[in-house]
This record gives sequence, structure tokens and C-alpha cells, in this order.
Amino acid sequence: MKISLTEQKRYVDAVMENVFNGIICIDSLGIIESFNSTAEKMFGYRAADVLGQNVKMLMPQQHREAHDGYLQRYLKTGERRIIGNLRQLEGQRKDGSRFPMELAVTETQVGEHPFFIGTIRDISDQKRAERELNAARQKYFHQEKMAAIGNLAAGIVHEIGNPIAAIAGLLNGICEASLRNDIEPVALQDNLQLVMEQVERIVHITRDVSEFANPQGEELQLVDTNNLIGRTCRLMRHDHRFQGIDVVMDLDAQIPAVFGVGDHVIQIVMNLLSNAADAVGEVPERDAVITLRSRRSGRFVSIEVNDNGCGMAPDTLRHATEAFYTTKPVGKGTGLGLSLCHALVTAGGGDMQIHSQQGIGTAVHVLLPINPSG
Repeated sequence: MKISLTEQKRYVDAVMENVFNGIICIDSLGIIESFNSTAEKMFGYRAADVLGQNVKMLMPQQHREAHDGYLQRYLKTGERRIIGNLRQLEGQRKDGSRFPMELAVTETQVGEHPFFIGTIRDISDQKRAERELNAARQKYFHQEKMAAIGNLAAGIVHEIGNPIAAIAGLLNGICEASLRNDIEPVALQDNLQLVMEQVERIVHITRDVSEFANPQGEELQLVDTNNLIGRTCRLMRHDHRFQGIDVVMDLDAQIPAVFGVGDHVIQIVMNLLSNAADAVGEVPERDAVITLRSRRSGRFVSIEVNDNGCGMAPDTLRHATEAFYTTKPVGKGTGLGLSLCHALVTAGGGDMQIHSQQGIGTAVHVLLPINPSG
């Protein structure tokens, strides 16, 4: 059956008006030629208000000037910046409010005249869910940090107790010798030096605890990766889960600093160490070993955490970085640890890969860019 041009137009119009996405067609000058009902709902304009207007009226002010340049550059050179690519950017409604959207622009031609079709999806709900998940991840991490310090408390008290006992003994000896007037200047100096060494031990421990407990901020800065790995390991060793575990640090002293967020590196290392400790705890008959390595790998610094624990089944490995996915018993894990690590690494321009074999162990490779803009 032959369909008339009028019926074809009605068919196309019906499709345009009933699709879930906003569809906007513009000519080579950026003038709006069609504006479907979904776009009307998204932007708050009626089609009659925008037809014949430049599409940049739907953009925030700072993006309007660049838009015409993109079109003209593409028509002259074929260079694609928006056309043919899926991009996330902001749209601006009639009332001036903004919303995040996903835009795909394709080119077509009627006769000798090119025009462009923009397909728009409002991703406000997606972005809101991402923010809520990120907030949950951050809340989880800070809860885990406080829980870790609670677990470490007994070990830290014991660690501090040793130098305090040594200091007390040395000072008591000095006092008794001074009362007898038989203390030698050299012996006094030696004992005072020993006192200072024990005080330094306490200072280092308390400094590590303080820096571990307090957020280091979210600003990008040069980060000494080895220092953060070492400090986190020193503290985590006081956790009862690490008793009997051989924690080996193989850190390359020549690796450069990375430009990142120090607190994020601590989060990543702490979560990976905790997971490794739980994994080796599942195989009590084996000598437990966790190895941390740092190396330079091209334009990245590589952090590797290996354990010889229970490993993951293939299905578990496939879902390992999904939020809230966990195989641990209720109360033992939230399923946010590896998800948080993966999110922090990828948000900073890095990569994280997990290799695991059930019954053999797990290796997590984290790549942090030395210069994210390079």
C-alpha cells in the first residue's frame, strides 16, 4: 500500500511527539526548525516560542558563544567536537534553572541543505543517584576509619605503653643515681638520649593516628604514595586481623609523586588491606602473606596489593566493584569497599584491575596518573 506524503509526515510527527527523549532539529546556522513535546517539557518552552530562534538560547550563558563556532568549524573542516559524539552537559530551562543532560547530535541532509538532529535525555535522576551513592560511599569510609581506629585501639595502647614504660624506667634510674650523686655525665647523656628515642616513638604513633583519623581534604596536590602506603600499613598492623599475617612492603623509592587526593590513596590502601586480611583469614591452614608493591608504569604509579587468601569465584569477580555487592555475612561487609576504590581511582583518571583465582589468592592493581592532565 502506497503511503501519501501527508500520511508519511503524520507518521514522522507522531514518532517525534511520542518518543521518550527530547528531539531538536536545527539548520546549519543553529536555527531551531523542530522541537518535540518532550523537549517542551524538559526546557519549559512551547515549540512556538523557540522555532526560528538560535538553539544556544537553551544553553547556559558561558557555552553560547562557542556553539556557533563549533557548527561553522565542523562545516568547514569536518572536525567533530559534539556532532557524532555522546556528551554530558547542561541545559537551561525557560526559568533559568539548569539540568544535566546527555546529548547526541547527528547530521543529515535534505537536498543540498545540511541539518542536525539533537537527541536529549534528562539525566537529573541519574546524577542524583550518583551523588547519593557517593555520599553513601564517603559515609561508609569514615565509619570504617573510625571502626578501624577502634579495632586498633588495644594494639596502639600496647605500642605506646612500651616506650612509656621504658621512659619511666630510665627516668627512675636517673633520679636514683642523682640522689646518690654517683651518676656519670656520659651515662646521664646516654640515658637521656634513650628517653628521647622513646618519646619519638610515641610522637610518630600519635601523629600517624591523628593524620589517619582526620580527613586530608579533597583538593588535588602532590602526594607521596609510598609515605601514605607505609603509614597506613603501620597502623593497620595493629588490627587484630593482621596478627600472624606477614605484611611485605616492596616499595620503589624512585617513583614520582602523583597529583591526587591523599585521603583517597589512604582509603584505597586501607580498603584493599582490609579485604586482603579477610581473604587470608579464610585459609587458616596457610601461612598468610599480603604484599604491597609500588612501581612506575609509564605515566602512572602502580600500587599492587597481593594476598594468598581464598580468592574469588568467577561470578564474584565479575561483580566485585558493583556497589552493595558482597559475599560476606550480614554485619561483616556492606559491599562498598571495592566499589569505593574503583570510583576514586577512575574519577582521578586512573584504572583498577582485579585478578583472582579461587583457592589461590587475589591481586589488585591500581594505576594512579602522575599528571592527570598529561
